[in-house]
Amino acid sequence: MANWYSSSCECCGDEMRVCEDWSNRPRICKTCRDRKAAEWYDVYCASCGTAIKAHRDWDHPPKYCKPCKEHNEAKWYEVHCSSCGTTIQAHRDWNHPPKLCKPCKNRKEAEWYDVRCTDCGSTIHANRNWDAPPMFCKSCKHDALLLKGAIGALRDEFKFALEATIEQRGIIFTDKVAVVRSKKTGEIVAEVKMTEKGILSTTRVAVATRKDDGAVIGETHDGSRSRGIFFPKRTADTYQGGDRTHRTEAVQRGLLFPRTSIETTRSDGSRVAKVAERQKGMFFPKRTFEPRSTND
Repeated sequence: MANWYSSSCECCGDEMRVCEDWSNRPRICKTCRDRKAAEWYDVYCASCGTAIKAHRDWDHPPKYCKPCKEHNEAKWYEVHCSSCGTTIQAHRDWNHPPKLCKPCKNRKEAEWYDVRCTDCGSTIHANRNWDAPPMFCKSCKHDALLLKGAIGALRDEFKFALEATIEQRGIIFTDKVAVVRSKKTGEIVAEVKMTEKGILSTTRVAVATRKDDGAVIGETHDGSRSRGIFFPKRTADTYQGGDRTHRTEAVQRGLLFPRTSIETTRSDGSRVAKVAERQKGMFFPKRTFEPRSTND
């Protein structure tokens, strides 16, 4: 005959009847057991969809079942910060593992600051470790030879000394215009503006116009001169009515102490001008081009 005895529930203290023959004797009463069972609910693994038990008291229920969690943890590995050597966690699914730890990354990012392009006013990123911040954006650096080419060709149009200053135009002052003046009188005789031409593939073009009537004097495009198969030399080629009239390029002269200058030549090879560049103004410097005639 089974022997029964009384035991107290570990949870609420109520009396329970327990049989000595039971291999797993209850520690809590049925009421408490049902209440505790109701505290658990099912969530589903975000990877494979398997049901996972979660407790309502947990702030963060599990997202993955145990096999998927172990599989995901195996994808993590360690790399070392290239700056300080600190260990960083990297994932095998990342195309580009981190090279810097967070403190070093923040320190490196703090070394960068913004400056304004002298010509167009656009933002340029500069580094505090550089001896001198850049004065011109990438686009304006590219446009410089085209502008010099257009201005150099104007020496054949105007038979007096010229000076061109880069000025900012437009609503937010991001359009640059080379205003060409008589060096002697200061009278504006022409303007050179940068534009883009083409439909599928656009190219930058410097368009020179007369100030008095707005007539187009010439268009200067990117060109090249052969210096062998693999090393073409960039030029700025000016056209009028579809014919190339001038070519401007960097020319190095001198043997012991070679110097590079920007020179404009006619289509027959005769030289027109050397285009000098300088900064004009102390507090708000502007880039100035001066096409000096070879006959001056």
